[in-house]
Amino acid sequence: MHNFDQIVSTFGAPQRVVYDVRSFNADGAEDYFDLQFCYGNMKVSVASSLYVSIDYPRFLVHGTKGSFSKQSQGHLSAVKAAEPIHASFQVEDESKWGTLSYFNEQGERIVEKVRSEVTDYGRLYDDLHDIILHNAPKIVKDEQVLAVLSILEAAKENLR
Repeated sequence: MHNFDQIVSTFGAPQRVVYDVRSFNADGAEDYFDLQFCYGNMKVSVASSLYVSIDYPRFLVHGTKGSFSKQSQGHLSAVKAAEPIHASFQVEDESKWGTLSYFNEQGERIVEKVRSEVTDYGRLYDDLHDIILHNAPKIVKDEQVLAVLSILEAAKENLR
């Protein structure tokens, strides 16, 4: 899961993970999960279900001084799973930007839109080329990959 990669690359390997993985189908395939990544006083939650009929935020972050919410996942989009994913290298439409709400030093509530960064996943393949052919340093560290794989394996076991 890409979300797990994002969490581990941002915060490191969690001290512990609380797993809730379920199957609502007769075939036993995972179709719901809610994982909580625990880091001392901080908790990062990731949830997904095949049975959600309304949009909910892709990113929702709460802190002691404010909150951030973003509905869309960014420049990548797919209308149906069978269709290819299309990437845009243009600035995302303002209607899809995130919303940051916080209190300034005077105690006033500030709400502002946060522009999405333009990303290019193709750079990962360029980096992989340089790692293999030119012994360049790895962008994603081995310990990050191993942490994510361990989390995925434990989530799968949790379903059983």
